[in-house]
Order: sequence, then structure tokens, then C-alpha cells
Amino acid sequence: QPSFSPPSSFGNTSYCNCSVAAVPKKVNQQARRQEIADAMWRVTRRDGWESVSMRHVAAEAGVSVGMVQHHFASKDEMVRFAMDSIGEKYGRRIVERIMALPEPRVPRHVAEIVLSELLPPEGEGQAEVQASAAFLSRAVIHPEIAADLVAAGARLQHHLVEQITLAR
Repeated sequence: QPSFSPPSSFGNTSYCNCSVAAVPKKVNQQARRQEIADAMWRVTRRDGWESVSMRHVAAEAGVSVGMVQHHFASKDEMVRFAMDSIGEKYGRRIVERIMALPEPRVPRHVAEIVLSELLPPEGEGQAEVQASAAFLSRAVIHPEIAADLVAAGARLQHHLVEQITLAR
């Protein structure tokens, strides 16, 4: 594909009364937040909660501290987003596995899938369990995180009781 370049006889490129402004790079904000959250979990698993700071997470993510602060106003906001993202990953995997069951879906099999995802074998799910355990320890000193966990636990319990009741 040929590119345009002005002939050398034009000399100074001010022959055009136009200005070219830099076009800002379009960044998927949600994807960037997820990258930062993933970096936070890596720091947490490797070094523990004590090492989680905006600076350490920025270094792990390969971005500036300002970039992390642009996406998260506080460490707690970043932690809550990261935990929500793990919950969404759990949910997606559970739904995918349930949808793969043949119709009609047996409630016992649905309950088995949900429970097996809570304590998965080695792999991605195992890392999420470790991250969740670290998050639980944080809930001890943060009542709002504890409230989120209680609500999520109640939803899970309701779903499992429903499936077990249907299986009877």
C-alpha cells in the first residue's frame, strides 16, 4: 500500500493550513481494570496481602502508579473489583459446565458442578481459590467486604438448597 509523501519541492510542510492533533489511543477500560486486578492477585499470591500496594501492583502490571489510580480510586476499590472479577469467572465456568450437561439437566449433577468449582483441582481455578482465601482474610477488618461475602454466600446457599431439593 503506497504512502503519500510530499515532493521535496514543497520544502517546508506548512503548505497546508491544517494541524494534526495526536489521536488518543482507544483503550478498553474494563480490560485495563482486569489486567490491573490480575496483577494484584499475582502480587497477593506471591508476596501476601502486606505487599499489595498501588506501587507494587503497578509494577507487576507494567503500568504507572498514575494509571492504577486512574482506574481505581483506592486500594479497597481495586480489591473489591478483583474479587468481583473472580466471582464472575467462577460463574462463567459453572454456567458453561452446566450448559454442557444433556437435557434434562439432573439437579444432582448441577450441584456437583457448583461444589466442584468451589474446590477445583490444580489450574486456573486453584489460583482463584487461593485469591479468594486471601480476600476472606481481608474481610476480617473490612465490614463492607464481609457484607459482600455474606451476600454471595447466601446466594450460593440458596442455589444449592434449591438443586438439592429438586434432586430428592
